[in-house]
Amino acid sequence: MGMVRLDLVYRASRLRLSRLVRELDAGQLDTEVPACPRWHVRDVAAHLAGVAHDFATDRLDGSPDPLWTRRHVRERHRLPMAAVLAEWERWAPRVERLLVGPDARGSLAHDMTQHEADVRAALGLPRLPGEVWHTMLDELCRTAEPWHDGACTLVVNAHGRTWWLGGGAPSAEVDVDGYELWRAWFGRRSPAQMRAWQWQGEPGPFITQLPVFGPRDTDLAEP
Repeated sequence: MGMVRLDLVYRASRLRLSRLVRELDAGQLDTEVPACPRWHVRDVAAHLAGVAHDFATDRLDGSPDPLWTRRHVRERHRLPMAAVLAEWERWAPRVERLLVGPDARGSLAHDMTQHEADVRAALGLPRLPGEVWHTMLDELCRTAEPWHDGACTLVVNAHGRTWWLGGGAPSAEVDVDGYELWRAWFGRRSPAQMRAWQWQGEPGPFITQLPVFGPRDTDLAEP
């Protein structure tokens, strides 16, 4: 797979989610999002608009801590959804520019697509198109940093591909559904769910270190 155009990934995901959210009624906007505890669909949209604003205006104090993300929701709590989406659209082109070049802020595209998946699951909709999460999973696996300075390496087999995560000799190998791996990487799966994958070797170090922000405490079942 060639170099990923993360700016285009972000744009396509934003447009899909904006169209979806724009058509929801008040009750649907208040749907709880299990992947984001204590958040509703409207809060996810507020967060994404806030991320776009803050990166575009360099308001990154506290990023990416929970207080920073909660501020996005709090500041837009009383705004109608049309205003939230308009703000997001206003700042999105600047975000896209941050996703181009050798210093691209790839986390913005990952955050965008993960939250799109969060909302779709909360509303009982099918998964994201395979080409979307395949692309993002490949990007993660290609750029993953070694664990323990390369002393702890995981071999991953998912949707017909194999990646080596780490620079040393393999200490474990896992066969896993690619979508499950992609979601787990951003804390959308519990340790119990990750242990249920088909492992060879001791999975413990990877279960705690693979998720960027740590694993969630409870299982999360999604369509």
